[in-house]
Amino acid sequence: MPFWPPEAVEPEPPLLDLSAEEGRFALSTEARAVLPGTQAAGTERVIWRHDRRGERLLRTAWPVLRPASETARAAETVIFEGVAGLRLRAYGGPEEGWIGGWGQTPEAAQADLPRAVEIILQSERYGALRVLVALP
Repeated sequence: MPFWPPEAVEPEPPLLDLSAEEGRFALSTEARAVLPGTQAAGTERVIWRHDRRGERLLRTAWPVLRPASETARAAETVIFEGVAGLRLRAYGGPEEGWIGGWGQTPEAAQADLPRAVEIILQSERYGALRVLVALP
């Protein structure tokens, strides 16, 4: 599920890892819970960003994968404070192994999601918090 930013010529891949360079990554999701009576498609683009100066983890989202304008983007929300670092790796499979920067280069800009994603949040209070998610 590629994401088409407003007025973009090319779409972004379903997973775009810019955690090393910019402290952020973006992920297209589907099948999110939607409350009855809510006008929503069930897909969204979620962006997680490490505010290095403020030492916070922030989250924002686009409610659709082809937004018409920048105004559709939700405001950033503080999720976690005291964040010293954020890193993401993607597992492409036995041949590719673990890849940093998934979606940045033509070789890594697959149309599909990787087989797994590992996110490591370095917390000042709790140390390294690791989340490993296997994807279908």
